[in-house]
Amino acid sequence: MNNAIKKILSIVFVFSTICFAAFSFAADDIWIDVRSDKEWNSGHLDGAVHIPHTEITEKIVSLTDDKNAPIKLYCRSGGRAGIAKKELEKMGYKNVTNVGGLKDAEEAAKKAE
Repeated sequence: MNNAIKKILSIVFVFSTICFAAFSFAADDIWIDVRSDKEWNSGHLDGAVHIPHTEITEKIVSLTDDKNAPIKLYCRSGGRAGIAKKELEKMGYKNVTNVGGLKDAEEAAKKAE
């Protein structure tokens, strides 16, 4: 096998691995930013969904009705994520994590990759 073919196969392998990792991340965890619209617009975790904490009970079913789905919540410091977590648990969701703030979420997402 010549070097050009080896390089192409290496690139294809790396690309497919990256795509698989991105798909696995998206398929496993549901990341929800529960901050305000203004905060969301100032920056958020790639792949996250925006649902303000005051709307979590009305909008969660549009994402999942699986009560065992792994849901990761974050806000500015963890306070609103804690409120949203309690509301989801009242609804019967069992696998909800308050990740904390945006920086905490970025670090946790990197570790999950």
